[in-house]
Amino acid sequence: QPSKQQNVPGHLGVPGIPGTPGLPGLSGKDGRDGRDGVQGPRGLPGGRGERGVKGDRGGNGIFGKMGPRGPAGLKGAKGETGEYQSNWKQCTWKRGDGQDTGLLQECVFKKKDGASALKVVYAGNLRVYCDGQICCGRWFITFNGAECENPVPIDGTIYNDDR
Repeated sequence: QPSKQQNVPGHLGVPGIPGTPGLPGLSGKDGRDGRDGVQGPRGLPGGRGERGVKGDRGGNGIFGKMGPRGPAGLKGAKGETGEYQSNWKQCTWKRGDGQDTGLLQECVFKKKDGASALKVVYAGNLRVYCDGQICCGRWFITFNGAECENPVPIDGTIYNDDR
């Protein structure tokens, strides 16, 4: 049986002969990241890259200036007389005589066909003077001295309270 050593107080003995080194241990954990270094010098320019994919078509641009006028065209042949022919007449006046009653102006015209229609347009000012009272005035257009009845009269009515 092997003997058991007992802890006896006393002096330590002489160290023994060192043994052979053991196997390496496991690697330790990674250390902390270091600080950023100083920026290095600028590198040389790179080569030309590959051509990219074709982009979408752009919108229409602005119109350019109008070009010079072209030469006059050849005169065409006279057309056939149609069923409808226009017969336009415009009558304009610049009156300043202050007339307020009776026939103010005449516009004489002749229709090419008695069965045709007539379009009449009035564009202008109408007025009525009241001299401090309530009054109403009616202006109307006549044909051959008579008011139009079909479809309706052509007139304008003005009411004014000048009190």
